[in-house]
Amino acid sequence: MVTDRNEEIEYRRWRPSEPKAVLLLVHGLGAHAGRWEALGDFFAKRGIASYAIELKNINTPASSDNGPERFRRYYGKILRLYDIAVKDNPEKKIFLAGESMGALISFLLAIAKPGLFNGLICISPAFTNR
Repeated sequence: MVTDRNEEIEYRRWRPSEPKAVLLLVHGLGAHAGRWEALGDFFAKRGIASYAIELKNINTPASSDNGPERFRRYYGKILRLYDIAVKDNPEKKIFLAGESMGALISFLLAIAKPGLFNGLICISPAFTNR
């Protein structure tokens, strides 16, 4: 596992020497990129690279944010990490995966950028709350 700071984004990376595919991981509210460590280790041992974005201030949305637009501020960081993953893993399939609020952000990004990702994994997506 490596923690990198690149182009004003922070992320963790678990990368086998010859990855078969790539996961981009987006954490949820109250979490951080380290949450994905066990999953990243698990998949790295099975030949799948994982990159987990660190979303700072996910717990404090701007007061002017409303609805799905509130998550657009994270798209740029996730897309920069996508570019890094593509550079590190040319011609590999890249899947976007998110958990809770991160799943909602991932879902909305996949809709905004159709065809960019080879697949989407939503773990307990925060589509509604009670």
